[in-house]
Amino acid sequence: MTDFSGGYRLTLDIEESDADSVLHIIVSGQASILIIDWNSSGGQEQRQQRHDIMLLGDEGTSSVIGGFACGGCFLFFVFTFVILKTFRRLLTKDGRNEFVGRRHMPIGDCPICGQKMPRYLLVRHLIVDHEIDSFEAGDIVAKHIRPEGLGWSPEDEES
Repeated sequence: MTDFSGGYRLTLDIEESDADSVLHIIVSGQASILIIDWNSSGGQEQRQQRHDIMLLGDEGTSSVIGGFACGGCFLFFVFTFVILKTFRRLLTKDGRNEFVGRRHMPIGDCPICGQKMPRYLLVRHLIVDHEIDSFEAGDIVAKHIRPEGLGWSPEDEES
């Protein structure tokens, strides 16, 4: 048997003919010499003699400990990344506003009259103030606020 601290227990069934025998045992590259002592075991015909062997090498680490160590390192890195990202965002005014729930509202101008207003109100403005059909107003606003190179260009409309 062995335990986690490197100790081995060897149990031998010995007989009287084995008395004063010398055993040379090599475990994990370390040699041990054991002498069987018949007289120390009592007066029975068959006896057991126990020898405790302690290895000098370091004991191995458990795989459970390795799993916890890897999991702990992963959680530490994730936690550090989140803290650094949050700290970096809090250094800017926009980041602080977003952190408390206020987002920057993009402002757009009406493609017909040029009036400035929040983008989400452009379709409503075209429908109510300029009396444009809702589907057509949506198309106009989509073409107006879409950046160049994202699937639509004025040349596509002509063909």
